[in-house]
This record gives sequence, structure tokens and C-alpha cells, in this order.
Amino acid sequence: MTAELPMVPEPVSPEPVPPEPAAPEPAAPELDAAPPRVRVTYGTRTDVGLKRAVNEDSLLAEWPVFLVAGGMGGHDAGDAASAAVIAEFRTLVGQNP
Repeated sequence: MTAELPMVPEPVSPEPVPPEPAAPEPAAPELDAAPPRVRVTYGTRTDVGLKRAVNEDSLLAEWPVFLVAGGMGGHDAGDAASAAVIAEFRTLVGQNP
């Protein structure tokens, strides 16, 4: 006695689906448009530390320059060195970046 196997239909491939059209390129920003504004809030603080009697740090916080210059630990006149750095950078205050 031979058993007949049921017929299994061949799998049918679905019809190819066309790709979706590409999204349009975004428009280039206008060159004359004003840049977004950002509000900057800042504060400064320094501390003499535990080893020195004089604070050797100097600060400059005026747009667009925000700078901290510290004395060089273990070297003399760190306060004068950090003040000289601030004096050089002060020329940039108020300039457009």
C-alpha cells in the first residue's frame, strides 16, 4: 500500500513593490538670516587655597572672553603672571567673535 502525499502549493513571490520617492532636500538657510540668540549667565569665584597667603588667580568675564588664569603652583609671582595673561586677553573684550 502506498500513501499519497498531499500537494503543497509552491510559495508565490509577492510582486515587487516600487520604492517610495525620496523626500525633498530641505531648503538651505538664508545667509542673511540672523543667528539664534543665546542668553549667557555667568558668575565667577576664586579661592586662595590652603597653602598661599595671596590669591594668584585672575579672572576675566566680559563678552566674548571668559578666562581663568591661575598662578603656577610652586613658582614665585604667580599672581603677576596670571594678571599679565588677563591683560593680554582684555584687548578682545567687546569684539565680535
